[in-house]
Amino acid sequence: MSKKSTVAALVGGVCVGAAAGVLLAPKSGKETREDLMRLLNDFANKVKELNAADIKKYVDKSIKKIKKELDELSLEKVADIAKKKAKEIQKSIDNLVAYVKEKGTPVLEDAVEQIRLKAIDVCEGTIKKLENSKK
Repeated sequence: MSKKSTVAALVGGVCVGAAAGVLLAPKSGKETREDLMRLLNDFANKVKELNAADIKKYVDKSIKKIKKELDELSLEKVADIAKKKAKEIQKSIDNLVAYVKEKGTPVLEDAVEQIRLKAIDVCEGTIKKLENSKK
């Protein structure tokens, strides 16, 4: 799988999983969405500081896609796919972290690590809420 395909898979996974977590997280959905949007905006701002046009273009496109999918998310869609996507998200984020490190972009390493940690938190919270709702 190419690096771009791997990062594309990450973007899709992050969108679904993050959205699931946003709707099911301990914080209100609005607060969690705002947290995730803030992290994405911070990451996008750091990308803008880079000189590598291809990295900027790809990351900007990915962030726009994530934001769009977050806006389109509904609880019904999330409940059906959240558990499957949580694992995909974690794998995709690991791939993004590796990509950023490989490209030697230390400016982004902290930001992508924050996104990774937030996505893990969101996924775990989503799975817990889904499991509790079955009881």
